[in-house]
Amino acid sequence: MIARKVAATTYPAMPSKINKEIIYIIFENIIAYIIAKYFRNALVRANYTNVEKGIYETTRYIELFLKNLIFNGNYELKNRYLHIRWNEKEDIE
Repeated sequence: MIARKVAATTYPAMPSKINKEIIYIIFENIIAYIIAKYFRNALVRANYTNVEKGIYETTRYIELFLKNLIFNGNYELKNRYLHIRWNEKEDIE
């Protein structure tokens, strides 16, 4: 058997300052999109009522959002909590 030389793996150079700034901007935009999506869904829940199905308006989620924003609250904001059929017991397990 003939031994072969394996080329050393080369990694790309550290990104330049410009590339780091672009990555940071993209990351900020993704975070802003997630927050905006939650806020939009909270507004929908605050205005949606369907009496036949037992669904009523609730401002709970907007209040949690604003407490986090204004008072530096530590409430967990997840879109799945806004779903009408979300069951807290199932989510914990």
